[in-house]
Amino acid sequence: MTIRLGLALLMAVALVGGAQAQSTFQRAMQIQMNVPLCHEHRDYRWEGRLSGNAMDPGNDRAVPVSFLGCFPTKAECEAWLGPATGFVTGRLIFAKCQER
Repeated sequence: MTIRLGLALLMAVALVGGAQAQSTFQRAMQIQMNVPLCHEHRDYRWEGRLSGNAMDPGNDRAVPVSFLGCFPTKAECEAWLGPATGFVTGRLIFAKCQER
C-alpha cells in the first residue's frame, strides 16, 4: 500500500511539473501569435523587440525567448511590449520599440 501511495505521489508531481513546463511554452506561443508580423505589415512604422530568459517552472531552467513584431504606432508597440516583458522572468537582454 505504501509503495502505491509513493508511486501515485511521484506521478502527480511529474504531471504537475510537465503541465507547468507546457504552460511556459504555451505562453510564449501566445505572445508570438498575438504580435503583427513585420513581413505582413510593411507599412507599420514601429518595431518591437524583446529578448531574454523565461524560467521554466517544470525544471527550473532559463529558457531563451525572443519576440519581434511591427506596429502602426509607438503607443501600440509599447502596449504590447509591457505585458510581453512581464513574461521574461530571468535576464532581460533588451526590450524596445523603435521606428523602422
